[in-house]
Amino acid sequence: GKASVQNIMPLPDGSAVLYTIAKYLTPNGTDISDKGISVNIELTVPTKNIEMMKEDDFVYTFDTDYQLQEAIKHSLTQVKSGK
Repeated sequence: GKASVQNIMPLPDGSAVLYTIAKYLTPNGTDISDKGISVNIELTVPTKNIEMMKEDDFVYTFDTDYQLQEAIKHSLTQVKSGK
């Protein structure tokens, strides 16, 4: 993504104007365009989980979402430690 929200205004001749109506910013106001956001917790997803996600009948659930499970564990650890 480009970290922006854009709108299209059609013109009478069939052409259009694409213009930016908003930008995504971090909580401290930093524009993330062209830079993105660096992760503060890096997680390696096990190969078996990646293979499972490639299956045609794969369904995301809490039990199959390794990253969500790890995020919740991390959040609970932060709450318990008072951070």
